[in-house]
Amino acid sequence: FDSKKIEQIIKTLKAESNSSPLATSNTKPKKIIKGEVFLSSDALNYFIKNPISSKTVIFIIAKGNSDNPMPIAVSKIELLPYLDLFSKNKKINFEISDLNSMIKNRNLSQFKVIKLQAKLSYQGSVMPKIGDLFSEEVLVKNTTETVNLSLSKVNSKDNN
Repeated sequence: FDSKKIEQIIKTLKAESNSSPLATSNTKPKKIIKGEVFLSSDALNYFIKNPISSKTVIFIIAKGNSDNPMPIAVSKIELLPYLDLFSKNKKINFEISDLNSMIKNRNLSQFKVIKLQAKLSYQGSVMPKIGDLFSEEVLVKNTTETVNLSLSKVNSKDNN
């Protein structure tokens, strides 16, 4: 096991243990948004020229439709297992839900509209780095079930 895998397992276990015992026996999250993330043709050329490492991840980031920069939820996809798919410009499925909430009692299901964005981080960092790929922010209503996110832009400034 590598440390990232263990970290993910611990996070998952913590999330499960944080759920209230008073909650109904239905443990499904209230809100799940599914979708696909893929590379635009420009990003595909960039991606092919810039090989990934085992650190490379895609973050699916959900933010409120307000000035609060803190994400509501973040879902993380390790890219290495999908490399073959991605380099052939196939889509990768993702899911983000209340289980991915960053702050207790601030869930996707509480928001009528959220902004969803995909970010491919070569370093595995949530903070944007030069060379990372990202998508436009897409407005998603709480009735939306499926979203497509196209990684189309290359980050040219370092936020470090």
